[in-house]
Amino acid sequence: PGFAAHAEDFALRYIVTGQIVTTESMNDGDQLRTLDANPLLISVTEPGGEATSSGDPSITINGIATIVKADITSFNLGVVHTIDAAHVPLWFGMSIVDVVSTNDSLRTLAMMIQRSPQLKSKLVGETDVTLMAPTDEAFQK
Repeated sequence: PGFAAHAEDFALRYIVTGQIVTTESMNDGDQLRTLDANPLLISVTEPGGEATSSGDPSITINGIATIVKADITSFNLGVVHTIDAAHVPLWFGMSIVDVVSTNDSLRTLAMMIQRSPQLKSKLVGETDVTLMAPTDEAFQK
């Protein structure tokens, strides 16, 4: 599947609706609610601080992306900020089997899936699947 299969989910991580958020209105510690309901945490370093050599504040999103071009206005009363990094979730482009296999607390379930080709094919080939994944601890109860 890769990137294309999840492009919309990925984009929703960066869209804030219902408000125009300019860099002037951003404060250190602000949390902006995105369309996927995960907040974007704003960090502002004032001019002269470690993260900035210019006279402008440096604004970081989720501790990884810095706004490099700010306050680009659009015709439909929106604003765009370009950022220099994207937070790609670990699950991005992964099948359910991949997610289970890379989670240290799901080793028992991962082993069961690997031993059952029929189960594995259901979890890899199907779409719109929800797995309630018991942890290793749950199997020991």
